[in-house]
Amino acid sequence: MNMKSITQKIVIVAVVAVLAGASLFMGLRQSPAEKLSIWIDAARPISLTPSMEVVEIGPNGELGLVLPAEAGRGWNDEGVGEATYQFYAPLDGTYTIWAWSLWHDECTNAVYVQFDDLPKAILGNDPVYKTWHWVKGFGVPLTKGFHRLTLSNHSPNIAVMKIFLTNDALGAPPDADPALAYELFRDDFNGCDHGNFVMWRKASGSWKVRRPQDVLVGVSDVNEDALIVFDSEDWRRICLTISVFCDVSMDSDDYIGVRFSVADDANYQELRFSPIPGSQEAAVRHVRCKAGTVEPLAEGRIPWRQGDWHELRLDLGGPRPSLLLDGGAEFIGGDGGVVRGGIGLSLHGKLTASFDNVLVESMERE
Repeated sequence: MNMKSITQKIVIVAVVAVLAGASLFMGLRQSPAEKLSIWIDAARPISLTPSMEVVEIGPNGELGLVLPAEAGRGWNDEGVGEATYQFYAPLDGTYTIWAWSLWHDECTNAVYVQFDDLPKAILGNDPVYKTWHWVKGFGVPLTKGFHRLTLSNHSPNIAVMKIFLTNDALGAPPDADPALAYELFRDDFNGCDHGNFVMWRKASGSWKVRRPQDVLVGVSDVNEDALIVFDSEDWRRICLTISVFCDVSMDSDDYIGVRFSVADDANYQELRFSPIPGSQEAAVRHVRCKAGTVEPLAEGRIPWRQGDWHELRLDLGGPRPSLLLDGGAEFIGGDGGVVRGGIGLSLHGKLTASFDNVLVESMERE
């Protein structure tokens, strides 16, 4: 990066009540529908500690927040540095964070974000390098009032110019890729750390990210199933896409499971895939589990070439899940009722399977 450091005087900005026609330095905007947009200038923190810097970083000399290349890797306890901001949320709600960011490569493409005293989380780990772009983060519940936002060292050689917060689940900055607004969650298991993988809940079995392939590997045996879950109470009417690979032969009772509408480990729906030995097909079953009791809803067969990666795309916009396998074969599940909740991956039997390119998108359209 070609950056010219400047001396920056840190000032504490008092945020005052919003009057008609008035504007904050953070650019809060409220529409009649109570959908809010809050803008934060990353070059104006209320506190700043090394190795974070405010420098000229934009293509037209704009100021931004920078963590230099020599700052060390915060995710590996090798570096420090943080910048703190204050903002006002006019309404209770869940606010999604976006950041106008510049990453260098797959090992320098994320920043830690912390709201108030909540646990810090990762923003980034997306594979867009050496160009300014909007990065969509996560949603966080906030009450009406003043809040702190802290950006801290995850990986060096990164820059952030502006931050956008909205209580509109499908809202986005005006110049962002519209498709990003519908992304609720993505995990490609890339990056030099474990990425969003640390946000999954490992319930049983063995789960790890394998490098340099950048895939999630699960292992189960006859005595213990493997289960990993990404919890969410808010996901409904979603489309779930995931890549799956299993290179071992399976008994008829073994299966790879993709869970959805997960309320907890005893209440969920699941598609279970069992490749049929000696064939190029797999049996697929749709089940619903209520209070630990499993109820079969539908079953069938789909093409399944053993030893290949397969892309599963689940349309969960209605009560009957629709599966599209590798862009061709289809399977329609039974009526499992309203789909709402998190997602999960499971293995039953003596299995090793790999997963990649997990994407959850909203099917809500205004």
